[in-house]
Amino acid sequence: MAEQAGYGGKFEYDGTPASGATTAVKGINNWTVSYTGDALETTDFANAGVRTYIAGPTGWTGTISGYYDSSSAAVYNSTIAPGNTIRTEFTMMSGKSMDGTAIVTGMSFTTGIDGAVTANLELQGYGALTIT
Repeated sequence: MAEQAGYGGKFEYDGTPASGATTAVKGINNWTVSYTGDALETTDFANAGVRTYIAGPTGWTGTISGYYDSSSAAVYNSTIAPGNTIRTEFTMMSGKSMDGTAIVTGMSFTTGIDGAVTANLELQGYGALTIT
């Protein structure tokens, strides 16, 4: 059973990661954070054919998508362009959030005659992902 509805979430970023000020991106209707860790194999002859592992490095990625909102056009500029570093805040309706620093690795816009313009961002996180 679902714990909470998806509406009410938000994505915010800080283009100057040390400033502490964030900008909410308008029109967002979907975000995903994938937080993973490597399992490093340590199997040797003494393990009698049973694989063994130790914990390796962790990392995260994020994707953000939604409708392009022209009142938020300042968000889609050189501050949040590919190659730039931003501080991110992914927040759920409950207030639970995931925060970290990321490099913008992709940005795309889609438009068609039969729908609204959509915007997509791709992020490669580095450093810790803080879950609160």
